[in-house]
Amino acid sequence: MTYMHPSYILQTDFQDSGWTKYHKKYSLYLYRDSVFDTEPQPYRVPVLFIPGNSGSHRQVRSLAYASAKFHENILKYKPNIHENGVLAFDFFTIDTNEELSALHGTSLLEQAHYVNDVLSYLVSLYSKNRAQNSHLLGLESLPKVESIIIIGHSMGGMIARTAITLPNYVPNSIKTIITLSTPHTFPTVNLDSKVSNIYKNVNLFWSKFDSNPIFNDLIVVSIAGGNMDKLVNSDLSFIGDIVPSYAGLSTLTSSMRNVWLSADHQSILWCCQFVRSLARALADIVDVRRSSQTKPADERLRMFKNRFSSGSLGLEDKDLKATGLSGRLHYNDTFFSSNGFNQFDNTTYYSINHTKSHFKLLYSDTGNTKGYPTIHLINNTNSKLLGIKSKTKKLQILMRSTKLEVDSTRGIEYLHFLCCNPQIAISEQINKSSNNHFFTVNDKSMGKFTCSWLPRIRAAALMGDDLEHINEIQFAEIESNHFNQCSNIGLFEPAISSELKRHTGQMRASFVDLRLVDADSTEDTNIKPSLSTLIFAKYSVFIKSPEFTSKISGKKYSIRSRITLNVPDHPFFEYKVKITSVEKHLLGTKRWAPLSIRQTDDRGFENRYWSCANEARVSIHGHSSYIFSQNLKTSTSEWKGIYVDIFSLKFPKNGSNIY
Repeated sequence: MTYMHPSYILQTDFQDSGWTKYHKKYSLYLYRDSVFDTEPQPYRVPVLFIPGNSGSHRQVRSLAYASAKFHENILKYKPNIHENGVLAFDFFTIDTNEELSALHGTSLLEQAHYVNDVLSYLVSLYSKNRAQNSHLLGLESLPKVESIIIIGHSMGGMIARTAITLPNYVPNSIKTIITLSTPHTFPTVNLDSKVSNIYKNVNLFWSKFDSNPIFNDLIVVSIAGGNMDKLVNSDLSFIGDIVPSYAGLSTLTSSMRNVWLSADHQSILWCCQFVRSLARALADIVDVRRSSQTKPADERLRMFKNRFSSGSLGLEDKDLKATGLSGRLHYNDTFFSSNGFNQFDNTTYYSINHTKSHFKLLYSDTGNTKGYPTIHLINNTNSKLLGIKSKTKKLQILMRSTKLEVDSTRGIEYLHFLCCNPQIAISEQINKSSNNHFFTVNDKSMGKFTCSWLPRIRAAALMGDDLEHINEIQFAEIESNHFNQCSNIGLFEPAISSELKRHTGQMRASFVDLRLVDADSTEDTNIKPSLSTLIFAKYSVFIKSPEFTSKISGKKYSIRSRITLNVPDHPFFEYKVKITSVEKHLLGTKRWAPLSIRQTDDRGFENRYWSCANEARVSIHGHSSYIFSQNLKTSTSEWKGIYVDIFSLKFPKNGSNIY
């Protein structure tokens, strides 16, 4: 829950100056917090909130407050952030007199027309106000404002999509649409044929997304509440069949970092963790140095994926459609102190080499006498550079923090790995190189290594295992082709909090487990039960313990075990998955629970988590059931089933049953 001191300023110039023929029916307000955001003149970054069926313009207050509070906090750490094009937001909100837009097609169309009138007015207003208040912005020669960020709740998201299809739409006035619990594919309740026809015509118009220039540079994000939303089925919020993947993102609140849970239809507007994440994402995409007031479309989508998706196995920036990013650190610009960034006084780091292809680090284990964070190295038995041949490996890392940092001023965090080789093996490559990406790491037992940074990785996030203080677990699994040229793989010792980090290559964690594992130990266990078995019987599968095998072979096995449920792509079914230890003791079956269970699939629409639990109730959202009147294009990707990932650092030695 968020608390605020809201005030709503009626935009009388718009209402009384002939901008719209609906001025007696609807109203436009500017939100301000009466304590710390009292500026009456809007000249910053415009955002328009559209309420849903029987919704109120006052529903904007939690998000608007979170956004204003974020900007106040970030100015304490980055007082010159405006130089990067980041300003605070002006939240405008529409009073629709709580009309039933989901049930009455005429109201839906009239509200969409009114939205276009509002957009036309705001574009004109900011052309004037930016010029009058340029001395307050600290920026010179800003471009004309052409577009407004749209946030629509429930039917408000459909109203925004409808507005683009109308004759009075102002070209380029919408470049970003964020919808919350919006039924995109079909009306929730179909009592008016006009509503059904609007959906049909709008979705037909949007089916030309690739070829219609009106959609250029447009990004659409649909966020649904999941099972807790009893008013709008989250299947209807899936836009994968409406908006192409390069311009759209569908997700659920249960998939979002720091949120993790389903949200009902109203609480999605005031859930503290969610509105903080949304406010932070808005700040990520802003750039007032562009007429669209936002970053380019591909960068916006990458930012939204980073903030709204927990990830699967860890991704590089290129996998998130980023462009123009090197994604690598440099040795000479990454040490810093409380006074800012400081260049390291020489090109030598100090390391500890772990002779096995695995190590664990606790925060209390870290530190060194020189005051610089130590690099920890493991041997890469998959290295091609030194002619070593072995089974194909994968690199896995799992990190935990003792507390969840909820400070929204934190930027996006990445994992930075080092690729290291003995100096004699890499000297020729260094001589051919014309850049300064290489640096020296001095190891007491192994001598000197020459190292460079690997491309940065965005780890997947899992709900933490501390039930009293909800924290975050981060996990990444990296294919061998990313590190097969490295004889050793390294990383900096972790820092327990962002404030204690002394190097941008450090990761924020109190515990780290890094290991090389055989690729075959990460293979899926496929389950394909018949429908009759699911309904009338119990399907069981035994999983051999990787921990028991490791004692024989001396190898470390995977942190993650995956069960693939080859079941229909249908939201009608729910599956109960139970994971138990088969190990016995005097009092019966020994209690064991994994760190986390995660449900996901190839579409990336829905992730769900169960922390320190043995049972998960798995169901999916996506393609809606029993909808025949919509002629939407279908996804080209093949349905491969539901993935149930089990994360544990130690499995029962006698194996486990899954049924």
